[in-house]
Amino acid sequence: MKRIAPLIAIALSASLLPISPAVAAAKAGAPCTSIGTTSTVGLTKFTCVKSGKKMIWDKGVKVAAPAPTTAQTQLPVVSAAADFAATSDCKLGKPASQPLDEGPTGSVGFPKTSEELRSSGVLNGLILFADFPDVVATGDLKSPWQNSSIPIAEKQFAYSSYGKLKLKIDLSSKIYRIQKVSTYYSLGADPSGGPIPGAPPPKLDEVVTDALSAADSEIDFSKYAFVTVATPQSPSLAISGAVGMGPNPKTFDGVTYTQGDFMPLDALTPITSPLKTINFTHDIGHMLGLMHPYVDRSDIHGAWDVMWSFAFQRDFLGWNKWKLDWITDDQVSCLNSDSSAQITQMLSPIGVTAKDNKMVVIKLSPTSALAVEVRRKTPFEDLKPSDEGVIVYRVDTTKGQGLGAYSIVSNPNKSITNQSFPEVLGTMKPGESVTDSGYVIKVLQSTSVGDYVTVKKAA
Repeated sequence: MKRIAPLIAIALSASLLPISPAVAAAKAGAPCTSIGTTSTVGLTKFTCVKSGKKMIWDKGVKVAAPAPTTAQTQLPVVSAAADFAATSDCKLGKPASQPLDEGPTGSVGFPKTSEELRSSGVLNGLILFADFPDVVATGDLKSPWQNSSIPIAEKQFAYSSYGKLKLKIDLSSKIYRIQKVSTYYSLGADPSGGPIPGAPPPKLDEVVTDALSAADSEIDFSKYAFVTVATPQSPSLAISGAVGMGPNPKTFDGVTYTQGDFMPLDALTPITSPLKTINFTHDIGHMLGLMHPYVDRSDIHGAWDVMWSFAFQRDFLGWNKWKLDWITDDQVSCLNSDSSAQITQMLSPIGVTAKDNKMVVIKLSPTSALAVEVRRKTPFEDLKPSDEGVIVYRVDTTKGQGLGAYSIVSNPNKSITNQSFPEVLGTMKPGESVTDSGYVIKVLQSTSVGDYVTVKKAA
């Protein structure tokens, strides 16, 4: 009994305690225990106040209804790393017959050659102003470079490379005279575009070499990885662009220039023309080792990549970024014939810096693959929400420049018109899929950080 009595007393004492405000629901006029305490019941918020000698809940004030909550959307389960092949297996090599990175005999295969400009760090370039005995500079050559072409290129490469490549461009302080007349170089163009039929082949490499020779005594070329020769406008100077400097490139101040660039004034003006303002960026892409991506027919061009001269979705294709090592191997998920029947992967958009996965690459053969990536609106891609999505394109390392090294295979009828002809967007939204080369690629879900896709072998 001595052990039981205290326990009974404690229980009785507890039953006599007043009800805590935390337990009793607040209501107007009811007693409360601490001035300033608040309690919300339904949509009314009560405050404990002093009324005479008592503490009571006031009349309360109405509060806004809480935002409705929904169950969090369940995200697809991403496949394990073991379900993918080694990324190196998807780095398609170059056929022996196509050793270069760009040009008619080029290849989009790996690796980049040593002849191309490096694609990381600070890349120093020079705009070398030049004229000819028959085409004398009389106006302003510098302003279009300073106000348009250079800043546009600097911003794009910094953005597209995720900060890995920085351009630093100087301009020559004077105009150097090339000794040969402009017509010697056969740079006139047919009215329909391209070289004049029956004329000697264009001598782009020679005009670049001759301009460097004219300035060699005054300019220290050891500071520059590349040189763009900029001249006045003339009908005899209608062909422009980046060019390989041939099998015996010349050396200036210890630098052997295997790549060159020639741009007369009308190649970058008027600066109100988007096509003209991106020509310098396009040419640097060539010197980095990139080629024209699509077949040279206006009815089947893809909308993507500044390496197509008329592209307004200017950020580079994921494969090009991978080749330049802006997208790293650990951001690429590789599938080959030995891979599992179905995988799921989340892909971060190509245009954002996130270090997540950027591409799924499906190896079809030693020279072909399917690439899957996500495109969203960026400072360099003017897309409406309906334009955004997943694209799938075929990569063929046997095809040279202008022959379709890349071809969009997803949603081929989904296009965007920026000029007088459509460009294939090919973007897919959740629920849409494409079957190509024995594989089905489907978009499962789109989130703020990327899109989830599945890949499986077709039945």
